[in-house]
Amino acid sequence: MKRLLVAFALSLAGLGLVTGQTADAQTLSAAAYCDLTIERLSLAHDTWSREGRSPTEGELLPLWQRYGVTAAAYYRFATDNRAVVEGYLGTHPDVAQEIQRLAVAINAVIRQREPR
Repeated sequence: MKRLLVAFALSLAGLGLVTGQTADAQTLSAAAYCDLTIERLSLAHDTWSREGRSPTEGELLPLWQRYGVTAAAYYRFATDNRAVVEGYLGTHPDVAQEIQRLAVAINAVIRQREPR
């Protein structure tokens, strides 16, 4: 389950734009990464619900700035620290459940918007 959540969170990277900027991903902890993930997924859900699209880089920028990272550093953190994130989610099931809830909600909105 934890691996599925991490894999899903990584696959949702496509919902944001990764820039060529560099930043020190060391500024993130697993807790901050997961908090940022929840905020990013919430924004994605809201944007998909209202406008039928992924958030733009400009819409995501305030999140990156608040956490002191770039999009590239955020996505790199997940790749470079997979075991740490899995461990954090294993000891914080409420966080894992919220990520899963948002992921399911985003997929539902996207499916509803697909042409039939």
